[in-house]
Amino acid sequence: MNGVHVARHGPMRFARPFGLLIGLAWAANASTTSQARVDPSTLALGELARIRGAMWSARLDVPFGPRPGRPDNVIATAYFDDYSPADQSRIIAALKARGYTHVVVGPLVDTGGYHGQFHSQDWRGARFDRFLDQLQMLWDNGLAPIVFIHPDGWTFERTRDELTPLLKQPRAQRLIRIAVPSGWEPTRHGWSSCTWTAFAQWARETLPNALVLIHTVADADAPSGRDARCADADAAGAWARVAPHIHGWLIQNGPYTTAPNADSQHARAFAAQFKEQRRITRDSAWGPGIPILLYAGEQTAYTSYWKNLPEATSRAWGDLAMASGADGYLDGGTVNVPKRR
Repeated sequence: MNGVHVARHGPMRFARPFGLLIGLAWAANASTTSQARVDPSTLALGELARIRGAMWSARLDVPFGPRPGRPDNVIATAYFDDYSPADQSRIIAALKARGYTHVVVGPLVDTGGYHGQFHSQDWRGARFDRFLDQLQMLWDNGLAPIVFIHPDGWTFERTRDELTPLLKQPRAQRLIRIAVPSGWEPTRHGWSSCTWTAFAQWARETLPNALVLIHTVADADAPSGRDARCADADAAGAWARVAPHIHGWLIQNGPYTTAPNADSQHARAFAAQFKEQRRITRDSAWGPGIPILLYAGEQTAYTSYWKNLPEATSRAWGDLAMASGADGYLDGGTVNVPKRR
C-alpha cells in the first residue's frame, strides 16, 4: 500500500470517455439487431485500463450495508445481485452521475456475505449465467466490471481446477475483460511471488483477452512472501517475477481517516509512492520495457464503510493520486483518467 511503482508514459492524452466508447459499441451492435448488447470484446486494453471507480465510497440510500436506507449508505456493486432491479438502476445512475466508468464484482464464491450484511454468493454451476447477466447489464450501461475471481481461503489449485471451466466459456471470455485472478487482498506474506505469478499466468492463459491486475493488502510494497513454491528475498525480486504477467496493480493504503489537506505527512507519502514504485518494474504484460500501471486502488474504503468517512474525502485522495502520477483510481475521485497505453 505505501509502496508504489510508476513510469513515464509520455504526454497525457485525453481520449473519448469510456462510457461514450461503450455507447458507440452498443450503437454499432444495435445496427444489426434490436436485441443486441454491448460486446466488450471489441474494446482495447488501453481503454479498459483507464480505471475510474469507487468500490465502497459512493453513497446512496440503498438497502443492505452499514447504514441501510440512509442517504450516506455505501454502494456495493460486489453484491449487485442483492439489490432490486429498481435499486440497480438507481446505483448505475448514481455512479455514472459521478463520472465513474468501472465497478467491482466478485469473488465468484463468497460464503460470508461481508460480515453478514449482504447475501452469500456462489456463482458456480448453473448460477454462473446469472453472474454473466450482471456483467452484461453493467457493460450495457457504460460500466466496466472488474472481476475479482479467487475466493477467500481457497488454494491456487482449487481456484484453478474449479473455476477454469467456467471462465473458459465463450460468454465469459467475452464479458470478463478485466480480471483480478488472486482476488481481494488474499494475504500479506503468506504467498510467495511464485504463487502470485501462478495466479497471473493462469489468468493470462484462461482469459487471454483480459486486463490482468492484482490487489494487495494495506501498505504492501510487493506481492511477496514465503510458501512451498519459493521464498522471496526482497521486493525487487518479487516484482521481477510477477510484473511480466500483469498489466497493473491496485494499490491499497491506510485505511485513511482524514482528508489529504488534514494530514500532510500521509499526503506527501501517498503522493511520493507513485514516483517511487514506478522504478520497481521494467517489464509487464504490456511488453518488455513497459512497466505496470499503478492505481490508487483503495485507501478509504474501510473508513467509508465502517466510520462513514465523507465521500468527498475519498474523492480528494483519488484526485491527489492522479496529480501525483497514478494511472487511475478505484476508491473515488473526480478527475479525468487519461489513456496511458
